[in-house]
Amino acid sequence: MRTLLILVSLGILTAQSAYGTSAVIVWNPSTIVIGADGMVRAENLAVMKSVKPQFCKIRRCGKQYWAVMAGLYSSAGVGYDGWTIINQACEEGPTIQMAAQLAETIIEPRLYSAIAHMKAIGSAEVARLEKAGVYLQFAIAGFNGTIPTVSARQFRLGRDINPVEFPGTDKFDPQSAGRLLMGDYQAFVNYEATNPKWYFSNEVTSVIKDVLAHQIKLEPEFVGPPISILSIGQHGTTWIQKGLCGNKAFR
Repeated sequence: MRTLLILVSLGILTAQSAYGTSAVIVWNPSTIVIGADGMVRAENLAVMKSVKPQFCKIRRCGKQYWAVMAGLYSSAGVGYDGWTIINQACEEGPTIQMAAQLAETIIEPRLYSAIAHMKAIGSAEVARLEKAGVYLQFAIAGFNGTIPTVSARQFRLGRDINPVEFPGTDKFDPQSAGRLLMGDYQAFVNYEATNPKWYFSNEVTSVIKDVLAHQIKLEPEFVGPPISILSIGQHGTTWIQKGLCGNKAFR
């Protein structure tokens, strides 16, 4: 079943299997800003006792676009690697929306196979995923011509896939702005309670940096440094804060 969402939330990820993310995308007529924390949790919790794995969660997608993922993005047990899939989709899809649709089609069966694998080996983290109600979310962002575009998918329990598209129609509102929250985002909810239209502000990057830092303090077991923030314009991109995304291994 597919349902259109105005606001999507998410939560978790894996590298042998890993998860845990706080991310946000903000867009206005001239700019898209993506922010994310840099910590992941390993499926093998013994790993977490000796080291807190870190990862770049804002990645180049094909040659033109950018992607952010939160949730179960890889599992060696079933040969599933969401980052490889989404990059391939961006290379083959002529538009952001078509790239997201292709990525959804390829990811869906492999993701749910990874979930089944985690259950079979007795992973305690499946319970956290299922409590959150979401296994994975990804978003692809960039400019289709002069129009800022975000296409996202949320993979939920029961093979329910929720798409989010901006612009939602062919008619683009030049005064529009919005945001998409991903993963653990209580700090953003708290901030919005007194600043409901913060994403219209000229200080968006500062707000993202401060609120992500607060989220790290709220949930240090699941969200952690370094923070990465990327600004995307019609004519190029600027790293406001690279975090681990300056590492060549993540490009």
